[in-house]
Amino acid sequence: MTIKTIVILMANGPNHIKSLSTLSKPANRLISEKSLYLRQHAHNPVDWYPWGEEAFQAATREDRPIFLSIGYSTCHWCHVMARESFMDQEVAGFP
Repeated sequence: MTIKTIVILMANGPNHIKSLSTLSKPANRLISEKSLYLRQHAHNPVDWYPWGEEAFQAATREDRPIFLSIGYSTCHWCHVMARESFMDQEVAGFP
């Protein structure tokens, strides 16, 4: 193994470990989305819907309001919200 290979493994290690840890978590509807940002939330315990007719039909059927979350991958506060709220089991279970 060369020094270059070791450096690459070290640089990719944390991301690889994180991706392995999400494999054991169930995925929500965002797992198949084209947007990387949406796919980053595919293992949140929140039962997310992507924007579309299915979300509106579910809201109507369950008599619930639409909670719209807008963000982007490099937004610091979006990651804080994801970590502190969207990854929280209690928040995810809110009726």
